[in-house]
Amino acid sequence: MTDKIIGDNGAFRADLTARMNSPASQAVYVSRGGALPLLAPTVDVQDVGPGSVCGTGNWNVRAALGSHMEPFLTLLVYRVDCADLSVVFAADTKP
Repeated sequence: MTDKIIGDNGAFRADLTARMNSPASQAVYVSRGGALPLLAPTVDVQDVGPGSVCGTGNWNVRAALGSHMEPFLTLLVYRVDCADLSVVFAADTKP
């Protein structure tokens, strides 16, 4: 999916190429502390499943299975916990 968005033939490749090569974009990049050449973004993808996903001593992210179009699609819902707040991200799932 990532390759189809920002890969060599991805949907946003022309936009990325223009931004990397535009003198105006390069000037902004350098003014913010970057060093030329401005390179295409790379993405480190890591599949996750139910359970603890990541966190620190201040916050934690957990995932659980949701219900959505089984057996064709698997859905994860995410819960972010910190000291004073919890937020759940879920889409197209049953309660």
